[in-house]
Amino acid sequence: MYSKRFFILFFSFVLLLSFSSFSFARGVKIAVIDMQQIIQQSNIGKATISKLKAKYRSLQEKLNQQAKKVQQARQEFEKKAPLLNKEAKQKEEQQISNMIRDLQAQQQNYQMEMRQAEQEAMKPIFAKLKALIHDIGKKKGYSIILEKNMPGIYYVSPKIDITKMIIKELNKETSSKTKNK
Repeated sequence: MYSKRFFILFFSFVLLLSFSSFSFARGVKIAVIDMQQIIQQSNIGKATISKLKAKYRSLQEKLNQQAKKVQQARQEFEKKAPLLNKEAKQKEEQQISNMIRDLQAQQQNYQMEMRQAEQEAMKPIFAKLKALIHDIGKKKGYSIILEKNMPGIYYVSPKIDITKMIIKELNKETSSKTKNK
């Protein structure tokens, strides 16, 4: 993913630099955006993050309950272990091991579920952002709009950062669509 972005970024800069004409360079208008900031500060991003956090808390609570059961089983085993014969001890230990393995598997499943939920939740936001950024780029005459947190970008003048403009337009666009529903 990063190598593809880096290649696109590198290719874009090489293309821009290959045109050495001063008049062309004067006509180039570059802007940058911070996608993470847009997601964190836009209304649609905040709502999506809030939903994802609620889902995470729900899954975490389920894991905590399961972990509590494992802990209780361990404590009960430790109390009665001196009274059990070797075979019964092994059986109890195996049951606790199975409970731990199930807990770990469930944790991995929940992590995968959260990654998928995040991807699904962000997909429509990124689609809206892509269209919005494209429209703003055309309307404002930008030659290129880059993600400022991409590899290879070491300095960005605040003058060319249009993140706040994108957030404002995204909020305006998403709030007007919400009102129309």
